[in-house]
Formats: sequence, C-alpha cells, structure tokens
Amino acid sequence: MAVSFSLSAEQEQLKKVARQFAEAHLVDLAAAVRAEPDPARRAALARPVFEKAVAAGFLKGFIPAPFGGAAGNGVDAAILIEEWAAASPDFVISMAGPIIALVPVYQAGTPEQIQRFVAPFLAAGGAPLAAMAYSEPGGSANFDASARPRAPAPPPCPTVTTT
Repeated sequence: MAVSFSLSAEQEQLKKVARQFAEAHLVDLAAAVRAEPDPARRAALARPVFEKAVAAGFLKGFIPAPFGGAAGNGVDAAILIEEWAAASPDFVISMAGPIIALVPVYQAGTPEQIQRFVAPFLAAGGAPLAAMAYSEPGGSANFDASARPRAPAPPPCPTVTTT
C-alpha cells in the first residue's frame, strides 16, 4: 500500500486559511505576549484573538463530527496546529485544548455529559477553554501526608532598621 504525504485540495485551502489567520492575528499576539511581563495580562491578550478564531469556526474544527463539530481527520488538525505554532505556540495550546480534554467525555461520557461538556465548544462565539485533570473518587488529596517530602524551614527574615 502506497503512502502519500500530498495534501488534498481542501487541505491546501485549510493550510492557506490557517496561515492567513496566523499572519493576521498570531504574529502580533506572540510579540505582545513576549513583551508583557505580567502573566495575567499576557493571558488576557489572547482572548480577543481566541474569540476571532472561534467566530471563524476553527474551534469546531477540533471537535469530531459525530459530536457536532467539523473535525475531519488528524491531518486537518495537524495543519491548523502547524501553521499556528509557527507564529504563536502559546495560542495553539489554548486552541487545541479540546482535542485532549474532551477525549474522556467522547469515550466514556453519557449522552447527557457529552451534550453538556461539548456544547460550549460548538458555539459560534466567545472564548471557551478546556483543561483536563485526573483524580480518583474522593479526590487527589487521599494520600498519607506524612509521607510527603518537606523542605526545611527557611531562615528567619533579617530585621531592618532605619535611623
């Protein structure tokens, strides 16, 4: 069986659109993020660009079609990620979050859970973000705290006096 690494006409178009979005929005975003020392303000800089990406339908492109999205295949997602990462890797992390965070919902969620958790990512506006965390029943703090390594206490702060 022959393997082809040639993109289809639709994938070439997706690549073009993704690159145009990166050039129009992500290059400037990356420069602004690098120049901003405050982490909260850095994160806030991405929101307007993220909203533009959602409005353009890019986020739906990461949601599999059986769950209401427009994702065709992994190559389509890779095209978006590659074009955007070249301009702003930080943006890609936020935009591609649903790829990873929603997989457990797709695989093991009830129909009600799938509807509830996927719906925000199918919206035509806003800036929905996804994150993932694992925990066992009862929470992740169920361990023997006495077994946790502890750092030595810091030395007392010096007293400063002025005259």
